[in-house]
Amino acid sequence: MRPGERRHLFFLGVGDSVAGRGVPRHLISTRLEHGTRKGYRLAVTETTNKVSQDIFRKLGFFERVWGSYLSHRFARRAVFASIAE
Repeated sequence: MRPGERRHLFFLGVGDSVAGRGVPRHLISTRLEHGTRKGYRLAVTETTNKVSQDIFRKLGFFERVWGSYLSHRFARRAVFASIAE
């Protein structure tokens, strides 16, 4: 894979007022289509909850690596412990 052929999708969120309307799926699909037109061949993402994991799976993504925020340590402290799995 050459530089410029892969993209990293992250930090997707929508407000409660549009929850359940398919907005995240539409946004991701649009970005993927745009990337394909621009020559990107691969897309990767990081997800932090079951809802976003389900959305990305439905769009053809699959799990390659799994990690837990609870197990991540910095200076022996669980710095992401407040993030729900």
